[in-house]
Amino acid sequence: MEPNNCTNSIHYSGRWWPLSISIGRNKSESQSNGPCKTTIQGIAIGLETHIKGSFEGLCIGGKCIVEGDATGVMLSGVNKSSGDITGFQLGVITNQAQRNISGFQLGLVNYALGNVSGFQIAGCNFAGQRTHGVQIGFVTNITHQTDSLFQLGLFNRQAQCNWVNPLFSVPGYCLFGAKQ
Repeated sequence: MEPNNCTNSIHYSGRWWPLSISIGRNKSESQSNGPCKTTIQGIAIGLETHIKGSFEGLCIGGKCIVEGDATGVMLSGVNKSSGDITGFQLGVITNQAQRNISGFQLGLVNYALGNVSGFQIAGCNFAGQRTHGVQIGFVTNITHQTDSLFQLGLFNRQAQCNWVNPLFSVPGYCLFGAKQ
């Protein structure tokens, strides 16, 4: 068995662990040297919450930013994660995930740069790679790499279609012609 060469140090500004309630800002940082990954667990409630590192728990407030993977629930006006999201994001304005989403996003604008295997329900949905789940949008649904399982909205664009499909879209169905 190899020795653990990880030296982790966790720095918290303000009272964070395991509950942070603030009218202003919540800020928490986890730093690790080496191949270690530090995860912050708990509940953060505030106007703005900024977490450097992975987060497991509940984040409620005006803005919730996680610079790592997020597991749990993000309920804010603006939700943003630079890692994978397991759970769901409920955003009044926007939800953003830099990588994969295995839960669902519910907000005015949903954006996932990676894969979406759950639901995206919003005015506008965008999946950067592939969507194994369902996109339901008032205005538009877009998939970039491969087709979505089902899209429902005024304008829907599957990856294999040249133009948008009105009202709904399913894989292999292009109203105005498929890409060659």
